[in-house]
Amino acid sequence: VIELGRDLDAVTLQIKEEREIAREKIQKCQLELERFRSKVTELMATMKVSQSSKTTSKFEDQK
Repeated sequence: VIELGRDLDAVTLQIKEEREIAREKIQKCQLELERFRSKVTELMATMKVSQSSKTTSKFEDQK
């Protein structure tokens, strides 16, 4: 019974450690995702500006 208790404690500790590692990985991935989202937002804004300037130049060409 004592050995089973020790084994259970060891497994419980291992699970806690693995859960902490997983939590850290999740936080790291969330930070990377936020950085990626901001880059996508910047790119979308750049594309919109580029498209609007093309539209403006087409309009001016038609004049």
